Amino acid sequence: MLACGNGHIEIVELLLKEDINRNAKEKNGQNAFMLACGEGHTQIIKLLLKENLDPNVKEKDVELLLNEQIDPNVQKSDGFNGFMLACQNGHAQIVELLLNKKVDPNVKDKDSLNAFMLGCENGHIQIVELLLKQIDPNVQRSDGLNGFMLACQNGHAQIVELLLQEQVNLNHNIQDKKGYTPLMIASVNGHKDIVELLLDWLADPEVKARDGSTALTLAKTEDIADILHSLDKYSSKKSLNGSSARSSDGHSSFSR
Repeated sequence: MLACGNGHIEIVELLLKEDINRNAKEKNGQNAFMLACGEGHTQIIKLLLKENLDPNVKEKDVELLLNEQIDPNVQKSDGFNGFMLACQNGHAQIVELLLNKKVDPNVKDKDSLNAFMLGCENGHIQIVELLLKQIDPNVQRSDGLNGFMLACQNGHAQIVELLLQEQVNLNHNIQDKKGYTPLMIASVNGHKDIVELLLDWLADPEVKARDGSTALTLAKTEDIADILHSLDKYSSKKSLNGSSARSSDGHSSFSR
């Protein structure tokens, strides 16, 4: 496992020729395959796949392993697997390799976190692009956050814009367990560029969380508060005048 985790391919090749336990696991269920995925050692991954090492192994006999098709979907005790570790750490080449091996991109950990959420959360746009057409972007983890919301939370504007532009059945106003929307999340975390982007794409600034908070009351900076306050005033005038706050192309007409 140490050789796989540290990228020593010559040692891995040597050990694979010996009568060793190829499927040894740590107490948390992590094995050599997962370590190589997490550290981005593509050549070792290819070697293990070629050798028919089963990342799923639970005391199976070696002869049976050599005749089986590889299952890279095996999970350790917290629900993570090699594919998820590669997505979390930005190893796009390994992600693409495993997708070609028909890995299941929808596998979740114990908190219902999946590979797409990990890519979004950590700002790995290439991985998000690889997964985008294969997943439902609205799937939420146990606290109600999804990939789009995690990108908004961590300030990954390129990913937010990508998801908005691709329009993959994205719910702009989805709420987490606290009732927070992507706009509220961007606002409370001080990401002005994402706040502006979401408003351009018709995010609703008037939605309230369970505690009554809005994107405006949660604003971390004065700049964000000013943008949302101007919209709040405009909304009041709109309700009196019956005018529309949106331009003909469907985007918001607020001034930056």
